[in-house]
Amino acid sequence: MKLNGQRIELAEIQSKIISSGLVAQAAVIVVADGDFKALRAFVTPKPGENVDLPALRRWLESELPGYMVPSAIHVLERLPVTDTGKTDLKALETLETKPAPAPVPVRQITEEALSLEEVDKNRSFFEQGGTSLTALNLLSRYYNHGLSMTLSQFYASPTLKEQQAFFFKDAEPAPEAAKAPKGVFLTGATGFFGAHLLRELVERGYEKIYCLVRGTDSRRFEDTLEWYFGRGFMSRASKRITVVNGDITSPGLGISREMWETLTADAGLVIHAAADVRHYADSDEAVITNREGTRNVLQLAKEAGAKMVYISTVSLGSEFIRNQPELVRDFSEDDFDIGQK
Repeated sequence: MKLNGQRIELAEIQSKIISSGLVAQAAVIVVADGDFKALRAFVTPKPGENVDLPALRRWLESELPGYMVPSAIHVLERLPVTDTGKTDLKALETLETKPAPAPVPVRQITEEALSLEEVDKNRSFFEQGGTSLTALNLLSRYYNHGLSMTLSQFYASPTLKEQQAFFFKDAEPAPEAAKAPKGVFLTGATGFFGAHLLRELVERGYEKIYCLVRGTDSRRFEDTLEWYFGRGFMSRASKRITVVNGDITSPGLGISREMWETLTADAGLVIHAAADVRHYADSDEAVITNREGTRNVLQLAKEAGAKMVYISTVSLGSEFIRNQPELVRDFSEDDFDIGQK
């Protein structure tokens, strides 16, 4: 399963807890927490012993990636069971718990995310090898330790020193939400980048966001956002988001005249993040999507008098040519198959 964009195995976490030798039994569940999901563990002590929670947490942090370490660990006299004798996970989900606060090793978490032995607390995260994807990974690790920070707040405080101050001191209030005089029209929101861009727009306070989704079924769009950010995000953001069913490759984006007029009246910003970046796709298909699709989106921006932003990811042609691994040659958007891996 996935947790905040990271693939995890609950059975593996449970096995690691038991293999520490510090507990008798263990169970791990995923719980909703606002826009995110978090791991919660329940353990029982060995007969006549107490559970050393700090030691258990240190063990897990040495054995598992940070995002797989439960943010809360609770000690129970016994785990609830079903009529068939299995651990009753539903009962654990509804259990009222008050976890004891534990110090959060922010430095260690950052060093793990950057794969560094020692991070410089005064240098920017990005100056030490961090990327936007690494930042999302780090935010997920933070959240699993009970620390919450938006991506925009992360960019505003990119050093370890600033982030420690944000979490553990009287942090400055978050920047005032952006005030958009008009709405935002976004393409590509069902992709990884577009989905995270949409979330950033919501967090920055944009009240009216139109998302172009191909076809007539918006379920794929909703499933994508729930997959990355949990149902809590959709319940909070749904009032701000309007799904527009259409297709960038169609004239007029394949939407009704009424919706076109609504968009040209409301959209003050157009963000085009939909593209076909596959090198294995038919070249004509890529041209239609990327050139004609962009032309159609530009037409909307022109009629709306809106600012237009174009963003695209890229595709890579892998590392070498199978039959000539030592050969060095350029691989461009005009190439299709040159025997590459």
